[in-house]
Amino acid sequence: SCSGPKLLDTLVKELLGGPISQKDTEPPTNVKNIVVTNKNSNSVQLNWTASTDNVGVTEYEITAGEEKWSTTTNSITIKNLKPNTEYTFSIIAKDAAGNKSQPTALTVKTDEANTAPPDGNGTATFSVTSNWGSGYNFSIIIKNNGTTPIKNWKLEFDYSGNLTQVWDSKISSKTNNHYVITNAGWNGEIPPGGSITIGGAGTGNPAELLNAVISEN
Repeated sequence: SCSGPKLLDTLVKELLGGPISQKDTEPPTNVKNIVVTNKNSNSVQLNWTASTDNVGVTEYEITAGEEKWSTTTNSITIKNLKPNTEYTFSIIAKDAAGNKSQPTALTVKTDEANTAPPDGNGTATFSVTSNWGSGYNFSIIIKNNGTTPIKNWKLEFDYSGNLTQVWDSKISSKTNNHYVITNAGWNGEIPPGGSITIGGAGTGNPAELLNAVISEN
């Protein structure tokens, strides 16, 4: 026979057909090993070691400031971020009962925006500064007509004459009549609306500089 709490427990078990179920109060384990597997100027991909739970993890919640995302897997790609900006992502694991792990955080800085002006957003003006018959000196004014800086500039063009050397720059390659000239290091950036002047020498007769394209190297 039994009485008091034991009797009540026995009656409940008989009515319900089994033992009284206990409410799940155990939280999932904390997220570990967060890594950035891919990022650019406006998105970040995060991966981490999956949390464990006595019943099962149902969701991961990711926050950064007031922004919030969620995923059912241990990976997420977060988009529409600002370029060149630090974000601290905090991740928690949740189970079906609403139990939450302690947050695990990682700070990530997005890449700078690609501000290279499109091809053709600059001009190259070629002029002969001196000519002694068998050779000549020349200058090229490279101007940025865009609204963003050109960094580590590269100038490509076709030229039927023979350029033997350049100053304040270097001839990176020459294939037939196609030249590729790059900056000297100290003059690698051309601001919006700005220009730089390079010079050089050639043999024979000067020619016309054609099909010039200015871009980032």
